[in-house]
Amino acid sequence: MSSKENHNVDALLSSWSDIAEKKQWSGLLLGNGASQAIWKKFGYESLYKVASSCIDEPLTNNDLRIFEGLKTENFETVLTALRTTEIVCKSLGIDKTEILRKKEHIRKALIDSVNKIHIPWQKVNLQMLNRIRDCLLDFEYVYSTNYDLLLYWAIMSFNNGDGFKDYFWNAAFDVTNTEIWNKCTKVLYLHGGLHLSKDDKGVTYKESSKLLENFGMDKTKVPLFVSEGTKEDKLASIRSSDYLMFSFKQFNDNEGPLVIFGHRLGETDRHLVDAINHWKTQDIAYSIYANKEEDIIGEKGRIISLLPQANLSFFDSKTFPLGDPTLRIS
Repeated sequence: MSSKENHNVDALLSSWSDIAEKKQWSGLLLGNGASQAIWKKFGYESLYKVASSCIDEPLTNNDLRIFEGLKTENFETVLTALRTTEIVCKSLGIDKTEILRKKEHIRKALIDSVNKIHIPWQKVNLQMLNRIRDCLLDFEYVYSTNYDLLLYWAIMSFNNGDGFKDYFWNAAFDVTNTEIWNKCTKVLYLHGGLHLSKDDKGVTYKESSKLLENFGMDKTKVPLFVSEGTKEDKLASIRSSDYLMFSFKQFNDNEGPLVIFGHRLGETDRHLVDAINHWKTQDIAYSIYANKEEDIIGEKGRIISLLPQANLSFFDSKTFPLGDPTLRIS
């Protein structure tokens, strides 16, 4: 049901099949709800909180003071700062032993926390990945703010990613080489991902391993993903990487109708809301996962207020291919 067709916000939700017939939906924005629909543990409150208390070797008080001093809960920000400090110490001939120890402990806490909540590769089956892949192929652009590996695994599940382009022609991203000529689904990780990392110069690299256990093993690079934090954290991470800057520009310049699935467009994602509000055409299909009428009405009202110029349609998330309850893994 379109928000411009009915000014009285109600609790009715369309089925995706009805919405799909109305327009040529060219873009898909995925949020954490898309991952939670498959693996419940992705609904964690914060990686920072997991690392602080839910792993065998949690962050120490001294570790936490570094996060507090930098006013962030984002590991990428902290690890980048420690890497910079390490280089400065080496240049000045200052003992960097403690810096290296801190960096390694925080990196390990991050890796342990990711493994704590991430779906294991052994629980993923090819049929599920192919179903995700088939859905993604219906779109010209897929934008994801998730850092987990589900999207990456699905794309690579058939013929090494055939039908998709992620702008990594080699291991390193080259912002001067981004032209795509053939018809395909373009994939952009707006907030990075577990399979992405950056070096001291800000160059972004893509890892090719499917094993979660290999995440973060290259100590010369910093994992590139924003798992939580403030909107300032996210914008700082975007500005620190030519790949993230390029990806956000692609989203900022989006022109076709957009489906938003599993994404709340929360306060820390204000940069995405601002981008949408500046688009020339704003045909948006927004998924809602709710059963109570008051929750549906409240969510509709919130999105309408965030995107006042958009031609909004609302649909039940469980009717979308990626929200099908049969995809959930227990």
